[in-house]
Amino acid sequence: MRYEKSTNTVVLTSAELSAFAVKRETANSVASKFSVCDMPANFSDVPGEFASFVTASGDTEITLCASENTRYAENGGDITVISIKKVRKIPDRITPTCDRAFFARASVDAYVVGTAAGVHSVRIVMAFEKDNETVCCGSELEREFLEKTVSSLLSRAAPAVSLARDRGLFCRDELRALKFPYGSVREGQRDLMTETMRVIRTGKKLLACAPTGIGKTVSVLYPALKSIGAGLAEKIFYLTAKGITGKTASDLLSRISGNAPHLRSITLGSKEKLCPTRGFSDGCYGCSLASDLTEGNMVLPVEYRLACAAAEVSSRSPLSEKGVLADTAEKYRVCPHELSLKVSEFCDVVICDYNYVFDGRIKLRRYFCDRGNPDGERFVFLIDEAHNVPVRVRDTYSRSIKPSDFGEIFDLIKAHAVDDTSLEDALGSVFEAFTGILGACGDSSSLRETENGEKLVGYTSLAEPPAALVSSLLKIKKAIMPYVQRGNEFRDTFKRTLMAVSDFLFCADAADGKFRFLAEREDSDLTCSVICLDPSTIISDSIRPAHATVMFSATLSPKEYFTEQTGFRGEDYLELDSPFEPDRLSVMICDSVSTRLSDRKKTAADVAELIAATVEEMPGKYLVFFPSFEYLNTVLKEFLKRDCPIPVVAQKSEMTAPERAKFLSLFSSDKYSSLLGFSVLGGMFSEGIDLSGESLIGVIVVGTGLTGISSSLNMISDYYEDKYEKGYEFAYLYPAVNRIQQAVGRVIRSEDDRGIALLIDSRLGDPAVASLFPTCWRPVKLVSDPDSLAACIREFLKC
Repeated sequence: MRYEKSTNTVVLTSAELSAFAVKRETANSVASKFSVCDMPANFSDVPGEFASFVTASGDTEITLCASENTRYAENGGDITVISIKKVRKIPDRITPTCDRAFFARASVDAYVVGTAAGVHSVRIVMAFEKDNETVCCGSELEREFLEKTVSSLLSRAAPAVSLARDRGLFCRDELRALKFPYGSVREGQRDLMTETMRVIRTGKKLLACAPTGIGKTVSVLYPALKSIGAGLAEKIFYLTAKGITGKTASDLLSRISGNAPHLRSITLGSKEKLCPTRGFSDGCYGCSLASDLTEGNMVLPVEYRLACAAAEVSSRSPLSEKGVLADTAEKYRVCPHELSLKVSEFCDVVICDYNYVFDGRIKLRRYFCDRGNPDGERFVFLIDEAHNVPVRVRDTYSRSIKPSDFGEIFDLIKAHAVDDTSLEDALGSVFEAFTGILGACGDSSSLRETENGEKLVGYTSLAEPPAALVSSLLKIKKAIMPYVQRGNEFRDTFKRTLMAVSDFLFCADAADGKFRFLAEREDSDLTCSVICLDPSTIISDSIRPAHATVMFSATLSPKEYFTEQTGFRGEDYLELDSPFEPDRLSVMICDSVSTRLSDRKKTAADVAELIAATVEEMPGKYLVFFPSFEYLNTVLKEFLKRDCPIPVVAQKSEMTAPERAKFLSLFSSDKYSSLLGFSVLGGMFSEGIDLSGESLIGVIVVGTGLTGISSSLNMISDYYEDKYEKGYEFAYLYPAVNRIQQAVGRVIRSEDDRGIALLIDSRLGDPAVASLFPTCWRPVKLVSDPDSLAACIREFLKC
């Protein structure tokens, strides 16, 4: 549904209008006129002059269009309109009312073609297609009946049509006249805004490394909104890794909406968090919020209720706030998550998690699949914190499965004497496949000394998952599905297994030359993994639906690494200087202390002493980052022995949203003049948080940021060693340096901030590592003990 300025009409397809279909008891008289029939011969595409028809609804002109799955046949002046629907299952009893929305769509198709052709009646054929099977029902319908049907649908759709008209009439003009929402443009912002507008105008891609403080969100979102005003784009998708970055974009849109009241936006939440029944773990089968409801003599399909609710939400709230969504979903008795997706169709900006674009299982199919984007809208992708994208995509497309994942079902069958031959056969096939893989690990098996004695370990690695394993998993998935849909007391057990199998098969299906299959054994325990080595192709394919894409972050260096990982090699790359004076941040490296795993216990006291020396010399609020919770707690114990008067708050391994908020609130409150926050590098507090001014004056990073050695990372290393002779760098070093840069980026958030960053590890003084740090950190000062550290801080304070 869109407004066409050249014709001053709202363009509405039959499929869109059919969402407003309801069923009355009198519909049975219509059903009696239909009978099962054959697919007409010699049909063709609807002629262009018959494909649309201009009509009116109230004071709004509407161009009604037949759906693309509509065909046309003519015989001696008689017209037959064939509407085709591809289905997973052909209905047992074929009538026009077995699928009300399809009947409505077919009626609109027939009305459009019949009116444009000037005939008094049209033969309507509804064709259900599944694979190579087609079943049809048809009848001759008078144009008067079709006109009444269309008129009723348009009457119900009026609020949505008005929204589309008003957005088309006013929103583009408002955005064209939109002024920059802040008093002045910071250094670097103009360059990023200019480049963003250029790539949208030319339909290209841009990877932008823009340091903290430039104001990245407004620098990409403002020109993207202006591009809608200029007619260069229709819809913006603002992708984030964390909710806090999405809130920054939402707050900016709230600020802008005062000057663009017809601008519409929404932040899409996860299904799990929005489910009001808290029954998401059981699936949506049988949920009343996804079913038809009866009201008086009418049946109100869920599609109709969603369409009406979405129009109401969009009318009430420019930003589609959670409270409005929840209230309206309850009023119309629909799923809040499905409602939010429907509302997104009325929005100019959709803020959402990466998964809605990059995860093939939950991507927004209404926009990004073959049948998505029916209006051919030009999408713009703005991808925030883009350094996270390669890791997220790699993790999304990497999964493991074990024999123990089927243990619960096996025990259930035995305990309850479940008589299901197909399920037993499927389980047998899976265990047989696992046994074959376990045997293949024998060629590399060896004894390894562990805390629990010697264990037989081994592995096998293949270019793709074994066919026997994949086929057996497909078999058991089919056998498990009825137990999940049936809704019995064992559903949760079967649901867990089904999800594990489905996730593994999803990754196995995506596997190509940039994936690897790895099986690892430890005695009789076996783990089978599909590992995505190189996410670049998946990222490139995922952003293909966009007219233009801007990926941006404060830490996208080295350039070689991120252009390769994101699939942006050969695309435009922009690197901006920091807008702040270099002397506002002092970066120091203490290279006299080893934080290697083998040295951590004996150097914990040294680390604690360096932390204490820092806060004693320059009191204030600091975040201290560690490579693990275990090391965090070890140093914390040593620090507390010193009776340092500075209070400490420590991150826990599992923190709820309120606990995270409370942790951060301690820094922004006036309760403490000095505070140490112990947390884990690469976790929830090392990026995406904004603590400016006295809320945070320093960061201490303990360790190199390197993750532990693992089989999967070693495979990634081998892959990039073969490709670029930089295996260690791509798998271990570059991601580690990026984590450190993100942590240090917490210090300077505005032009008034000043602070320090202390990096503690003997390996960080290596010139090869130090050369990877941003130029704005230079000169990096080397310190060796608490005394030289204190002297360096005093020198900084004099400036």
